[in-house]
Amino acid sequence: VNPHLLFNTLSFVQYAAKLAPDDADEAIVGLAELMDFALKKDNRSMIRLKEEVKQGEIIIRLHELRYQQQFHVQYIKNIVDEDMLVPPLCLVTLLENLFKHGNVNDPEFPARIIVDGTRDRIRYETHNLPRMFPFMKQEHSSTGLSNLRIRLELSYPGRHHFEYGQEG
Repeated sequence: VNPHLLFNTLSFVQYAAKLAPDDADEAIVGLAELMDFALKKDNRSMIRLKEEVKQGEIIIRLHELRYQQQFHVQYIKNIVDEDMLVPPLCLVTLLENLFKHGNVNDPEFPARIIVDGTRDRIRYETHNLPRMFPFMKQEHSSTGLSNLRIRLELSYPGRHHFEYGQEG
């Protein structure tokens, strides 16, 4: 789990503890579940898709709690076989990247997350406006996405497609 996600969630919990204790409680439970999953996944090269999707949904919910009315994300899930085996943390990496670098505050251009799977194929897709900080130079190491590319090549040599970048 990305330290950025951990820091932002803990900052939210500190803020919400006084003003929205139920939200803080839900965030703590979700974060604990994510951390438990991240620690256990190292022992498994493949997990059931439903486990990966559940972790992704926890990340989405943590950000929904954090942004409240400023959270504009479309989540589309269409899965035929939730028991198919997938490499762990692929969807989680994409979501961490979306929330770290993406703008989820624009109701006219909501971020979009798609999880689509048949019996023999899974597709994760994210789209978002980039977060713009005019006072900061945008530099990204792309370490998480590079690691994701390697994980996919090891799991599906020559049988996967992965691309990322900015359009137009």
